[in-house]
This record gives sequence, structure tokens and C-alpha cells, in this order.
Amino acid sequence: YFKIKKTIELKPQEINNIIKLKQSYWKYNFKSQKQFFKQNYQVNDLHILLHNRSSLIGYNCLKLNKKNAKKFILLDSFIVSPKFKGKGLSNILLAKTINEILNLNMETFLYSNKNSINLYRNYGFKKSYDYSLVSKKKNRPLLKLIY
Repeated sequence: YFKIKKTIELKPQEINNIIKLKQSYWKYNFKSQKQFFKQNYQVNDLHILLHNRSSLIGYNCLKLNKKNAKKFILLDSFIVSPKFKGKGLSNILLAKTINEILNLNMETFLYSNKNSINLYRNYGFKKSYDYSLVSKKKNRPLLKLIY
């Protein structure tokens, strides 16, 4: 099942569960991950949590941004538990995320690793070279949702 919560609505245990899931992919210690979380997520960012019973097995965040009076979304931290890889959960999580994006009706960008580009392309993301709203990241292609 899914839960969608703003940062301000997340309980401390939910934040800890997000950090533990992120640690399965990014190799930073718990304390630095928690500090990163507090510094980089705003109160109204949307966190999409995918649960299997009581366990968090998938997560991403829709960071709501504004630059030069233009609002946009940055899809951030798309991750599925390694225990559940290959079971189609990335597709389920991304479909739910796209549904939320369509409801918000805002331009949406993400930085992709090379091995995830095809997944995102299947859902309407195209390579973008428009860095007017977001900065360029070395070795991370920028994709934009086209719908």
C-alpha cells in the first residue's frame, strides 16, 4: 500500500525508515543521511512511501521547487528495497508517482543514473538540456517528463 505525506507530516519513525532504505543504496552513515534529509527537504515536499505490510520497500520524493516565479518538481531519491528488486515494484512506484505529478500539473525533472534511463523513458521522460531551473550534474543525465 501507498502513503503520500508532506515532510512536515512525517513521523520520526517514518523518517528513520526512509533513511534506512536509502542506506541500502547510498553508502552514508545514518547520522549523515538524517542531516542530509533535514537540510534538503522542505516542509511541503511530497514523500511517496510504498509498504509491504509494515515494512517500507519503496520510496521517492517530489521536491516542490520555485525558481524565477516558475514552479516545478524535482523527482528525487527513487529507490526500491534490494530484497524486492525484479518484482515490478519500480514500475508500480513510478506509476503512482506519475499520477501524483499529473495531479500537481507542474513541469517535472529528474537526474537519472545510466541504468535507470529506460525505466523513466517508458513513463514519458525524455533527455533534457534545459538547465534554466535546475543545475547540471556531472555524469547524471537530466530527464524531463513530457505529457
